[in-house]
Amino acid sequence: MGYLLLCVMVVFLLCVLWAPTTLVLLRVKRLEKSLFIKCIAVIFPIQLVVGVSLIVIADFIGLLNPGGYILAITILTSGAGVAAALRWPDRTIVPLNRTRKSGAPIG
Repeated sequence: MGYLLLCVMVVFLLCVLWAPTTLVLLRVKRLEKSLFIKCIAVIFPIQLVVGVSLIVIADFIGLLNPGGYILAITILTSGAGVAAALRWPDRTIVPLNRTRKSGAPIG
């Protein structure tokens, strides 16, 4: 029974961590599918690593109320992911070695 509760808590925290970022990218930014996949492939792992590392650091320094700081770190990391998603460019970046149709380099 303890492992089931642990699995439910992990799924809940991942939903709290990733759902706001996903909603911002889909509803506010309205990215196309390929750019959406690129964005979540960058932002989601960073959010996960930052959240887990902050939780481990908070546990290592001996903070009291582990449930409170785990939830607070998850919510704040989710907010940082939303801010990163809002700053994400709406289109792909043009490569520097691009040429015109005539073959002459641009710039």
